[in-house]
Amino acid sequence: MNLEDVISTINQLRHTYRNWLGLTFKMALYKFRLTKIAKATGVLRDGLLVNGDYYRLLDLAILIEKLNQLGIPTELQENNIVIRLPSTTLQFKNESDFDIIYNLLSLIYFVIKYGLMIFNEVSELNGNFVRIDTNNMIIESSDGSKFYVRYIDPWTFTETFILKIHDRFIASFKGLKVLDVGAEFGDTSVHFARNGAEVIAIEPVSTNYNALLQNLKLNEGIKVTPIKCAIGEDGEVTMFYKADRIDGSASAFYKSEKKEEMVKSYSLSSLLDMLGLKEVDYLKMDCKGCERYLSVEDLKRVKQLAKIEVTLNNVNELSEILKRIKEAGFKKTYIIYHNPELTTNIFLHNTIYAIR
Repeated sequence: MNLEDVISTINQLRHTYRNWLGLTFKMALYKFRLTKIAKATGVLRDGLLVNGDYYRLLDLAILIEKLNQLGIPTELQENNIVIRLPSTTLQFKNESDFDIIYNLLSLIYFVIKYGLMIFNEVSELNGNFVRIDTNNMIIESSDGSKFYVRYIDPWTFTETFILKIHDRFIASFKGLKVLDVGAEFGDTSVHFARNGAEVIAIEPVSTNYNALLQNLKLNEGIKVTPIKCAIGEDGEVTMFYKADRIDGSASAFYKSEKKEEMVKSYSLSSLLDMLGLKEVDYLKMDCKGCERYLSVEDLKRVKQLAKIEVTLNNVNELSEILKRIKEAGFKKTYIIYHNPELTTNIFLHNTIYAIR
C-alpha cells in the first residue's frame, strides 16, 4: 500500500469515529490476518469469514459498525448470515465472496439511511422500495429493474433508484431516445428502458461492460443497445479503473486507479453518425472528465435534456462547458450537488442539468 492509501484510510476512520479510544476498542473486535501484501482474511466477531484487499476489509468492518449503530446487527446462525430489518428478515449463505457481502450490506445501509423499505418477497405496495432475492442474490427496484448483487456499485444504485437523480426535470422517458455515456453496470440504462426509453449504453472498461451485459440478461423485453467504447476524441484512449470490482470512477483523465485498458474512442457526433442518428432526446453523461470534450455541435444534437456529471480540475473548465451549453441553445441550466455523501467543491464536482 502506498502512502496515499494509508492517509485515505486514516481519514476515513477519523471522519467515521470521533472517539479514537472507542475506535481502537471497536476495531479490536475484528481480527485481521495478513496473508500477503495488500490481501487479508477477515474473521468478524460474528464468525463471518471474508477475503479481500486489506483496506477494503477495514471498509467492511466500518460498514458493519454503521449498521450496528442503526440497530441492524449481522448474525451468524448455522452458517447463514441473518440481518433483521424492521420490515423483514434477510438470510443468506455465509459465502466468502467479498463483493456480494459488501454490496449487499452497503445497499441495506443506504436503503435504510435514505428512508426506503426492503422486502425479500414480491410486494404489492406502491412507492419507492427495494426487493432483495437472497436465494439468487438479485436486487430489484420498485420499477422492476433487476441486477445481480455481485454486479453493482451500491452507491451508483442508490443515486439512480433511491435518490433518483436522473429523473429530475423530465416528466417521462416513454418514447425517448437516450444516450447513456458511462453506463457502468447498467443501472441508468435499465431504468430508462424500463420506463419506456430506447437506450444506447456506452461503457468503455471491461469489468463494468461485462457486468452491464450480465444485468441486461435479467431485464428481458427492454430496448438497450450496449456499445463498448469511450466518448471524447476520435481515436483511442487509455482508461484507468479498479480491476477487482464494479466502480464508477473509471476515467481516461485521472490516473489514480490500478488497471489500464486501451479502448476505441469517438466524439459524440461521430458516434451518432456511425449509428445513423441525427439526434437524441436525452443525454446522460457520467464519464469522469470526458465531458470537457463536448463541443457546441455535439450539444446541438441533444433535443430535450442533457444531464452532465462534471469532474474537473479548475473552475475555468466549468465556465467553458457552461458557455458551450448556452451556445448550443439550451435555455435553462441548473448546477446541483448530487452526492450527499461527498464534501467536494461544487464547482469541480457537480451535475449540470441543461434544458431546451
